[in-house]
Amino acid sequence: MNKPVQTGSPTVTEVLDQRTSQTEEPERRENSEQEEAVLEENEDRSESADIDLTQVSSTMSYSWLGQILNHPQDYLGQTVRISGMYSSYYSKETDKTYYSVILTDQTACCSQGLEFVLKEGLSLSEENTMITVTGTLTSYPENDVEYLTLRESSYLPS
Repeated sequence: MNKPVQTGSPTVTEVLDQRTSQTEEPERRENSEQEEAVLEENEDRSESADIDLTQVSSTMSYSWLGQILNHPQDYLGQTVRISGMYSSYYSKETDKTYYSVILTDQTACCSQGLEFVLKEGLSLSEENTMITVTGTLTSYPENDVEYLTLRESSYLPS
């Protein structure tokens, strides 16, 4: 009968068991009120979007937005979540400022955007920053043209 040779060195299993038992759990810190609010908002948003363009590739979100813009009647009343560059435009003709989120395709050669109107009491971040907007797709007439917008929108910096 052959006896196992003892080398005095621990086995791989013994080393792993020892390391696992010595590993301390990382210290958890408390979230600030602002972080808690953002986390809560993210939870609310994840449950409420009918169309979530943040969960697909930039090419797919660009294409899907094109579909929405070209066939709005199929999407009106649905909640849309979209990420892109925040931009605004002031019109002298209407004396209004319009806010939009701009998407580019994968190569960033083409872009298209969607107007949004924030919920009462929310303020916007700095222009030309990445944001994620969630709102209900609606339309409104202005100067004999029908425009699309996301109403009652919330947003988070991306």
